[in-house]
Amino acid sequence: MGDLGRDFRRADTLLWFGNEAIHIWDERKKTESCIQLLGPDEWIPYVPKYYYIWEEGERYREELRGLLGTSPLNKRRILAATPEDITVMEAAAIEDFICAALGGGVRYGGLSLYSQSQLLCPPGSSAIAMTRSCRCYCASLVRDGEIVERLLLDVNDCTRDELLRAVRDFHSRYHDNAIEVYYPQTEEDWLLMGLGAPVEFEGIVERWAG
Repeated sequence: MGDLGRDFRRADTLLWFGNEAIHIWDERKKTESCIQLLGPDEWIPYVPKYYYIWEEGERYREELRGLLGTSPLNKRRILAATPEDITVMEAAAIEDFICAALGGGVRYGGLSLYSQSQLLCPPGSSAIAMTRSCRCYCASLVRDGEIVERLLLDVNDCTRDELLRAVRDFHSRYHDNAIEVYYPQTEEDWLLMGLGAPVEFEGIVERWAG
């Protein structure tokens, strides 16, 4: 198990693998950018768009290199935020993509993967993170960067009432109605809007960097 606070402080690059784009924070330049994920010509249910970073691998690798550089003197420490429902094979493939783009050396001490929910919630506190992938909505109770409990709901069947019920259940089970709720503002989602406090991408960087 990693130490999110330590790995975040050591990292100079944050990659957020969203539904429509890879969002990038370059700590060295203090800049935010993104790589749009185009996906297939024909929509395929439950297949993440980030799958296509391998189908059109060289194009996406070149784009990432262009944003971050690949010089031996430019060795990066990468922290990648991935969806909650990611599989072991998907995580390994994301690691392979990053190493192919930026050099295999990042795999050894320079690359850490954490879930998006872990980064959404402020360090040193308990909070509820609400996220969405192409497959699931996820409600997670996070305590000081670690997921205590989570609920995955089918993205095509989930309703706003179910998400509100998940929040109420966490408040009830942990006897604390004051637990804050956060969701990412990296991509607009109507079911998540208003459930709690939206967190911009730069806001995630600020709360963990501080």
